[in-house]
Amino acid sequence: MAFLHSHSTECMSSELYLFTLPATQTSIESSSFLHYKPVSSLSDDVDAPLEFVVPASSEHYFDLAHTMIHVHAKIKTPPNNAYPYKAYIETLLNYAPAANESHLTSSLRYDDTSGGFDSPANAVSTGTAPMIVNKGIKEATLIVRRVKISPGVLLAHAQALSKTTAKYPITRVEVKSFTLNSGILGDSIDNVIHGQLPKRIILGFVENKAFNGNRALNPFNFQHFSINYIFLYVDGVQIPSKPLQPRFTGLDKLYIDAFQTLYTGTGVHVLNEDFGINRYNYYKGNFLTAFDLTPDLSAHCGTHWNLVRSGRIRIEVRFETALLTAINCIVYAEYDNVLEIDSSRQIEF
Repeated sequence: MAFLHSHSTECMSSELYLFTLPATQTSIESSSFLHYKPVSSLSDDVDAPLEFVVPASSEHYFDLAHTMIHVHAKIKTPPNNAYPYKAYIETLLNYAPAANESHLTSSLRYDDTSGGFDSPANAVSTGTAPMIVNKGIKEATLIVRRVKISPGVLLAHAQALSKTTAKYPITRVEVKSFTLNSGILGDSIDNVIHGQLPKRIILGFVENKAFNGNRALNPFNFQHFSINYIFLYVDGVQIPSKPLQPRFTGLDKLYIDAFQTLYTGTGVHVLNEDFGINRYNYYKGNFLTAFDLTPDLSAHCGTHWNLVRSGRIRIEVRFETALLTAINCIVYAEYDNVLEIDSSRQIEF
C-alpha cells in the first residue's frame, strides 16, 4: 500500500485518541438574558419607531446573535420600501423546511401555497366579509443576552484594542427595485450596480401594484411573467455565458436551467441542504435566479474573501408576450465588508 500523494500527511482515526479530552471553555464565565422595555411610548401609528436603551458594562459583552425582540400583536400593511424583500429572501433561501415548520413560526413565518400566493388569509372575519385590521403595538421587549467575560480575556482585548481595531467580517446586503412598464417585450436595465461589484446577485419579479402595497396582491409572489431570456452583463462580460432561456407557456415547460441557478448561485448544490423550493413550486411564486459572481464560486463560503472589483452591472430581460401590467425587478446584492471598532468604540464601516 502507498499514499495517494506524497504531500498527503498521516493522520489517525479519532476513535484512537484514547488519552485526550475535549477542551474546556474558560473565556465566558456566565451569561444571562436581560429584558428591556422601549424608552419611547407605544403608539397606534404603525410607522412610529421603537427605541431601546441598553446600558453599557465594562465587564460584559452583548451577544447580538442571541438577541431577540418580542412584539405583542401587531398587524400592519407592509411599508413601501425594499427592506421586506431583504428579510424575505434571506429567510426563504437560508432555512430548510424543518425550520420553517417549527421555530420560525414563532416569528409568523409560514410557507405560502404554490399557485395561491394572491389568496390572502383573513386576519379578522366579520361573519359576512373578511376584514384586515391595522393594530398598534401592545407590548414590546428587547431580550439581550449579556455575557460576563473572564478578566484575562478582557485585558487581552483591551491591550489589543490599544494597537489595532476589532474586526467583524460581515455580509452587506443592498436591495434595489426597478420598474418595467406594461406593454413591453423586453428591457435593458442599466447601472443596476455601479461601483463595488457584489459577490452574489439574486433577481426576482413582482407586480408593481403588489410592490406598492395593494392588499389584494402578495408582494412576495415572485412570478415568471413568461420570461424567455435573461442574463447579466458584468463589466461587459455576459453571465451566464449562455443566456437563460426558460419557457413557461404550453405543455412542454422548460426552466430547469433557471431553477438550477437558485442552487448553484447559493452554493447549496454541493451540500446536503435545501430550502424547500423544488422544480414544481419554483415557477409558481418562487421564480428567483441567483448568480455567484466570485472567480472561485465561493459567495456562500465564509472562509475567505476575493479581491474587490469595481464596475457596472446591466440586466437584459425579455418576455414571450408583452407585459399586461407594470412589474418590478427586485435586485438582491451581497457584498463582503468588514466592520471595525476602535478602543473608543468608534465604528468604521
